[in-house]
Amino acid sequence: LAFTFLQLSSCNSDDKEIEIPDTGNNHVLPIVKITIDEKYLWSEDSGLFVVDHPVLWEFPSQVMYIEEGDTIFDNALGLRLKGNYSINLPNRSMGLYWRKKYGEKKIEYTFFKNYDLKTFKRLKLRNGGTDADQLLTKDAVLSKLMGELRNVEVANSRAVEVFINDMYWGLYNLRELITPRHFQYKYNILNYQN
Repeated sequence: LAFTFLQLSSCNSDDKEIEIPDTGNNHVLPIVKITIDEKYLWSEDSGLFVVDHPVLWEFPSQVMYIEEGDTIFDNALGLRLKGNYSINLPNRSMGLYWRKKYGEKKIEYTFFKNYDLKTFKRLKLRNGGTDADQLLTKDAVLSKLMGELRNVEVANSRAVEVFINDMYWGLYNLRELITPRHFQYKYNILNYQN
């Protein structure tokens, strides 16, 4: 087929079917492909895309990251729902968690250009937050500007295309999570225990 049909799940709650040209492997942005059991997404009592409040549930998934046609990783990861206000939007933010119980404890890769940190245990697929239905990059751009102007630590990010169970899910910001482990890796703080 020359076109792929998908369900548009951002911007508003009206169901709209649109056509996206099939560009083969000619993607400009990196691709994040998530494979997860449908019950973890749509179960009435615990589905990540059904609940209407923040939860700490983490479900196993298989996540592949493809950049410039090369598969950078294909790991079993924990997948969590992220966000507060934006949790009520169709495209929800998600956390990716490397843990020993899934296989790899961390990932070593330079996800963000002009940035030395390349060791991560957690990353976030952010939907744009309160701007998810307008301009997905506003928060990322403003954070970067403020970080440079005020010399404060901010989460680096980059735009990615997300597919869940082989369905196009939309554009997201892949972001690092600023946690104590972030400072451990970035500044070589060795005595942090967790």
